[in-house]
Amino acid sequence: MANIYGKKNIRVNTVAPGSIPTEITTEKYVNPLVPKALEEKLTLSRRGKPKEIVEAVLFLALDSASYITGQTPVVGLPQTK
Repeated sequence: MANIYGKKNIRVNTVAPGSIPTEITTEKYVNPLVPKALEEKLTLSRRGKPKEIVEAVLFLALDSASYITGQTPVVGLPQTK
């Protein structure tokens, strides 16, 4: 899509969020051991905040990101152990 719409000066990016606590994921993390085990595997040792995803999206919308297109930043990369 970036190649197609770039000719019309339209940038196309996506954001791949890591583990973010939301209403949708609440049931998955009822057991307090589950988020703790996950956090031990995450690069920053914590789950992200919805605000951090919003900030990544807003960054891509800024004029200072005007030459970024066709990218998918991963926000909150899990570490492989």
